[in-house]
Amino acid sequence: MNVGLEKLPNHSRIWIYQAPRPLTVEEREVIAAELENFVSDWKAHGKELFAGYALLHRRFIILAVDESVQPATGCSIDDSVAVIRKIQDQINLDLMDRMQIAFRSENNLVVSTDMSSFKTMAVEGEIDEETMVFNNLVSNLGEFRTKWEVPAKDSWHSKYFAKVNS
Repeated sequence: MNVGLEKLPNHSRIWIYQAPRPLTVEEREVIAAELENFVSDWKAHGKELFAGYALLHRRFIILAVDESVQPATGCSIDDSVAVIRKIQDQINLDLMDRMQIAFRSENNLVVSTDMSSFKTMAVEGEIDEETMVFNNLVSNLGEFRTKWEVPAKDSWHSKYFAKVNS
């Protein structure tokens, strides 16, 4: 059941998928249609899941479920991965590349690069510990709401600046 991401409690479990570039209007329409259909009918062992989704910054897909109502199961999680793979095939983009790091550029645009390039940018001073990064490893909606977009120093990304500052 699609209850809307904004109505889900902080303890809701989340999954974050990131596009390697800004999504076009057409791509966002495809994603929204697929996720609307999926979330509206998402079930675990035949029971409706209280879930929601969001498309943010033209780059991120956020999928969440309130597991206090009905826990997501292995099969229901597999179903969510299957719909993301279906979307990937439709828009021809990798949404599961965990080696991509998203951050805000100097002009406040959301950009992404691979981990190796991010590390190089840190060493060369193109970005620093105050650079706003997106921590896609947050595990629940409360963390998402407070710790998803944070300065690099307050995230796992800080490891890329440890050698720069020593």
